[in-house]
Amino acid sequence: MDLETVLNLLVGPFGGLVVCIFMLYGVFMLIKRYIIPLIEKAVETHLQQVEKIISSHDEDRRVWQEGMNQIGGRLEKVENRVSEIRGYVSGREVNG
Repeated sequence: MDLETVLNLLVGPFGGLVVCIFMLYGVFMLIKRYIIPLIEKAVETHLQQVEKIISSHDEDRRVWQEGMNQIGGRLEKVENRVSEIRGYVSGREVNG
């Protein structure tokens, strides 16, 4: 092989292949160093926000359940008073 043939190969298809390999390596390193850490940080932040929402929801649910229990007790008292009032209105007195 003479020098001209070797130069044609280096400048031609083989040179293009080498450039493509270097470009792919550069893109790979860019993704590895910058893009993947950014994505990991975004996912971690999102998961922390979801954890906060879940804990907040659990607290809201606990407060709601306490409120429902209090309303149930109050409703029972109201029902007792209504039955007493009905007894007075109908002319019979309720003992209790």
